[in-house]
Amino acid sequence: MRQYIFSIIILAVLGTGCGKSSEDGQVSIQKKWALVSDSSYSSIGIVYQVGGRAGTLTDYWDFRKDGHVYVKEGTSLDTMAYTLNSPGSITITGFSFSFDGPISACTIKTLTAHEAVIRSDESLSLGTSVLRVLHLRR
Repeated sequence: MRQYIFSIIILAVLGTGCGKSSEDGQVSIQKKWALVSDSSYSSIGIVYQVGGRAGTLTDYWDFRKDGHVYVKEGTSLDTMAYTLNSPGSITITGFSFSFDGPISACTIKTLTAHEAVIRSDESLSLGTSVLRVLHLRR
């Protein structure tokens, strides 16, 4: 019986030490993430439009420590600069666009060891609304 209890304790200790987190115990966005979906939402007056794509096995967003994110979606490759402003706020240069120009301010809605959801701050101008939502996983 002691062997079973000892085995359970060992498994519990090993299981809690496998999370991916930064030095201060916080989960970090800095790693390579698989793309689940990349969606955009826009409206002009009462007309609402949804666009986007589901990720494939080769699609990724790779946030590096040097402040760049390397993106592969389908055959498109892109590199953007990013800055972590606070635990729930990130600026990604050119993340989304509106009639007023690029939208870079974003909110990290979810960030766990295995899932991230990044949402652009909604742009409201000239009677339009633009929003982009990115779902990632590890």
